[in-house]
Amino acid sequence: MLILALALTGTAQATDVAVDVAEVPGSTRMVGMAGAYRAIAEGSAAQRLNPASLAVRPTGSDRSELDWDYVATARGLVPVLFTLDLSQLADAPLPTLGITLGGVLRRDGHAGAGLLDLTTVYDSETGRGTARVEVSAGYGRSLLDDRLQVGIMPALQVVRAGGARDPVTAVLPTLGVGVRWDVRDSPFRFGASLRTPWRTRVDDPVVDGIRLPWEAGVGMAVRRGRMSHGPKPAEPSDDLLFVQYAVDLSVGGPAKDVTSLEAWTRDQVSAGDVPTTVSFATGLEVEPAPHFLRVRMGVYTEPSRARFSLDGVRVHGTVGLDIALFELPKSRWRWMIGPVVDASSLGVRPAIGVGLW
Repeated sequence: MLILALALTGTAQATDVAVDVAEVPGSTRMVGMAGAYRAIAEGSAAQRLNPASLAVRPTGSDRSELDWDYVATARGLVPVLFTLDLSQLADAPLPTLGITLGGVLRRDGHAGAGLLDLTTVYDSETGRGTARVEVSAGYGRSLLDDRLQVGIMPALQVVRAGGARDPVTAVLPTLGVGVRWDVRDSPFRFGASLRTPWRTRVDDPVVDGIRLPWEAGVGMAVRRGRMSHGPKPAEPSDDLLFVQYAVDLSVGGPAKDVTSLEAWTRDQVSAGDVPTTVSFATGLEVEPAPHFLRVRMGVYTEPSRARFSLDGVRVHGTVGLDIALFELPKSRWRWMIGPVVDASSLGVRPAIGVGLW
């Protein structure tokens, strides 16, 4: 769901709609770590948060990668694979969820491209709600004996919104750059990224355009041991238990004379200024059963609500797992399933990822 916007003041007519993402998008591992992923930046699914991930090779090879996630959302622009009526399962007034293909990201060598459903609460039949999809392509490179990774990622965000007003569609180009630094002979890793702002005019009698603010962030991760990959060894391993802790700090740019996307769809537009915003994320990752089970948990705050103060900040808690299933025939890889839950005062957002261990 898009953030409700932003603490607005004043009575002047808004000129633009400001948009942002409140909940962590991306792979289920990123959600389980509460978005504290800039310094980790592993796997092609991390390329939106830190394009330097395009230069990272967790498996020590240049093989192609394909990441995807099945995400439980409202019915929207992204094709629904099947629906699940929760009220019939629990005999309670719970919603019906549409299971959608949340994101597809492909990486070959040092290049990558992706399609990511950032948020979908848009019903294509009624034209109500909001949806954001990002299409991206980027390039990364490792330097200084693979201790430094850099990456760049141009992207297009497509925003679709409707409700009490006629639906509009806006295309917002943006550019992301990122770096990741592995400290030699140390468990510490650092990362940073920056995404440029953009404004697109729309044909609407109330607002002039839709605005995407700039975003920057830094992160740190510390780890012990090594995450297991591939089949379980015949002999027990003496490797240390894998544990990783990460923390991220994100800053969003200010905006003047804007309203929220949700207020616009409800025809409740009011103008206001949004100050520089801050969000915090922290996550812990443990592998209690190597080659079989990983556990993640984290906490993060919504960016538009922080404003250098804890007053009125909405806090999210996340929990996720990776469970290894069966090994692929004639392969060193096994299928893995990764359920995750993101909970806040707004409710619970479940998701599930499928991949290879």
